[in-house]
Amino acid sequence: MGFQNFSIKKIINTFLTIWLIIILIYRIIICFSYKTELSNGESNNIWKAINISVGKPIYNNPEKLPLEIFQYTPLSIIPLSGIACLFDENSTYYVHYITICGRLIQLLFNIIMLYFIYKLCHQFIRIDKQISYFISIISLTLLTHPAFAIRPDSMLILFIIITIYTFTFFLNSDNKIIPVIIGIFITFCFFIKQDGIFISIPLGLFLIIERKWRKMFILSGYSLIIFSITIITSQIIFGNFLMPNIIKGLNNPISYKQLISVFDRAYSFYAIHIVIGLTLTIFYLTKKYSKLKLISILSLFYFILAITTSIKLGSWVNYYTPFILFSTILIIYFLKNIKINNSNKILPLNAIVSISMFSMLSLLFTFKQIYTYTSPYISNYNFYKRQYLKSEGVCEQLKTQYKIKRSDSILTISPLDKMFLASNSILVNIEYYHLSDFNYTNFKNKRNKGISYILLRKNELIWLKHLSTIFNIDLSDYKSKNIMNYILLTPKTLI
Repeated sequence: MGFQNFSIKKIINTFLTIWLIIILIYRIIICFSYKTELSNGESNNIWKAINISVGKPIYNNPEKLPLEIFQYTPLSIIPLSGIACLFDENSTYYVHYITICGRLIQLLFNIIMLYFIYKLCHQFIRIDKQISYFISIISLTLLTHPAFAIRPDSMLILFIIITIYTFTFFLNSDNKIIPVIIGIFITFCFFIKQDGIFISIPLGLFLIIERKWRKMFILSGYSLIIFSITIITSQIIFGNFLMPNIIKGLNNPISYKQLISVFDRAYSFYAIHIVIGLTLTIFYLTKKYSKLKLISILSLFYFILAITTSIKLGSWVNYYTPFILFSTILIIYFLKNIKINNSNKILPLNAIVSISMFSMLSLLFTFKQIYTYTSPYISNYNFYKRQYLKSEGVCEQLKTQYKIKRSDSILTISPLDKMFLASNSILVNIEYYHLSDFNYTNFKNKRNKGISYILLRKNELIWLKHLSTIFNIDLSDYKSKNIMNYILLTPKTLI
């Protein structure tokens, strides 16, 4: 049932537009923050983009200096690498400009996702425009903070939604180009982030359940061919270290405590989705209306996938994002179609109730997210700017005083320092080394590690000792001096 009263429609559209503007302002403010990382790993991606911009390969031998693991497939890093080429690397604000643009790109991905969710709801499920608009804004609001950060998450979510949207045309068309496009998008999802390949499973399940055998074989055939050709070609484009990085780079151990912890945090944010969303997912799976059945399959699959992947250390609530998006569609569709009574109503009470309820829930979610995670990015702007400028000043002094060359290897601990010394920084994946399948035997056995300088803050000594233990670095070979509240270690033979 659409809105029957023009003034009500106008009021609701105005409300939704104001809501969208507020969310965009909130997100843009965060993009300009000087705080180093919105989410774990953001600085590593910036570090990688800067190195690519000066001609270094995306994938290196993980067991040789700089001992760097790039654990993601390559597509997500390419836009950021292009951005890094646009700015002057000698500028004081070089890293900050890249950070701003990188975060704005993630926001752009989110906005495009909003558009395709709107199209999916309105064109495929046949939900009226106002409610489809509402669902898309809710979807943008409910994204967790890793989707704000310079990570593959936003790009992957966008292409998952685009793949599903394209798939809806395939269901009612014999156009031979469409399955090819879907196969390309599925491959894109994998090359954005490895777990993106899983989008092929719920789409295939839907075709099997609906007994669309011919379409199943056509889509499977094209997708396998395109994926296989791309995998082979990628070895030529990205080199022999592509597969070792994305397969052996991280081997997170299984932890049931981690699963419980992630689920508990997800439930604290998304209790309505997990309780009502899952109930409606199962309910609509039993219905003959195939359009909702597709969304239900996607919802259930991505919930199970979130549970499964969150069993590994390092996982977090962002794994629940696709489930949240699909279950939101089901919940609002259900609320909108509740029959209040048989009498004619001037106001579409069910639509107003659904919008009001989910608006309150989304505002509560946003408040909790700001309070728990993103408030440091909105407040303390000047404090983090001072930290940024201090770190940049120390790194510039080091470069000038010691005439640092691109061939010099510098071990730093702080993510901010690593980015300022991106072309020289080594051992950038401090949090990953104990989780990788590489043993680093050759590097550990070398007496001379080839480390030109070690730059760290006093509170980072424990991390230096940790790294020196892992990689057998003899710190007695280095002499220390102070440089603007930092500790600088240089090999004794160079003093």
